[in-house]
Amino acid sequence: MIVYMILAALPLVSALIIPRPNGTYSVGTQITEFADTSRSINGTHRRIMTTSFFPTGYHSDCQPYLTPYMPKLTADYNAVIYSQLLGATIPNATLGQLQLKVCNSTCGDRKFNHRTWPLTLFSPGLGASRQLYNAMAEQLAAIGYIVVTIDTPLQADIIEYPDGSFLLAPGIGTKAQLEAALPDRVKDIILVKNKVLTGLGLPSSVKPDPSRIAVWGHSFGGAAAAQVALEDPSFKAGINFDGTLYGSVVSTGVKQPFLIFSHAGQLLNATINSWNSFLQASPKFDKIELSLNGSVHNTFSDAPLLADLAGIAELPGVDAALGQLDGRRVLVILAAYTDAFFSAEFPEVEFVVDLP
Repeated sequence: MIVYMILAALPLVSALIIPRPNGTYSVGTQITEFADTSRSINGTHRRIMTTSFFPTGYHSDCQPYLTPYMPKLTADYNAVIYSQLLGATIPNATLGQLQLKVCNSTCGDRKFNHRTWPLTLFSPGLGASRQLYNAMAEQLAAIGYIVVTIDTPLQADIIEYPDGSFLLAPGIGTKAQLEAALPDRVKDIILVKNKVLTGLGLPSSVKPDPSRIAVWGHSFGGAAAAQVALEDPSFKAGINFDGTLYGSVVSTGVKQPFLIFSHAGQLLNATINSWNSFLQASPKFDKIELSLNGSVHNTFSDAPLLADLAGIAELPGVDAALGQLDGRRVLVILAAYTDAFFSAEFPEVEFVVDLP
């Protein structure tokens, strides 16, 4: 999935600040490393990096601060590889200038401090860093969700760890390689879900509701979301953002409500045989297909917003790579429909964003 190509053209400036979303709640964030000792990579246990976004108070309670959108090595690495792809020199510091505005909050509302929140797990596209979905995750959290984004080792181009080490991914592209890669991604999502439910990866004041769990993802992450829903019934709903499906779920389907949200015109494309097979195999109730007008595959990420912030959205080729929609509008639309779909299963969640 080439989501970085246009982003690599961002100008070198002192800072590009991604504004906090409008929503009922202020949003905090936490980065956590989880260990899977049952599986190993290069002779050591599997290390899974996550970022969680969660409500910390009402919108007006926010004490804002800036945090790096993407760690330095990840930003530098992507500048180098996409300089090669574009045939142009991209300053290494470019992506490192991005800052995310999040909140420290103190909320005196006793009811707020004792409530639980629906938990959603998000899986990125193949090769893409979880950080390229930070603003999208923050947008949903501001509505009233816990969102945990997950980097799958050897499937994100680069993963940085708190001890300063990093892990690069080999190329994955053939159907056989994708089928072989899917089980590890599914296991990572389920492991992270189980860890978060024990209280890890979140502040002690933020409580996930074990009866309200959902999974969603973009591209290959959307394929993983479907397979996770099949293998773990604790996930009550799932969403696939524009991803071809792989694994046994293609022929088996899922019982849970499931949404396929495609880029413009894709639902009319008969070549997406995996979607057709999946929908035919699944019970018809609560299986929904949507298509986002003006979008392309990479619209389902933070990329359009970052292009807008950098002032390059009007450059030739951007529409073809990222779609025709305003980046902030994209995040509002995706959060609104994600909330609308999940809230059908989670009726306690207040629907606070009007559908576009």
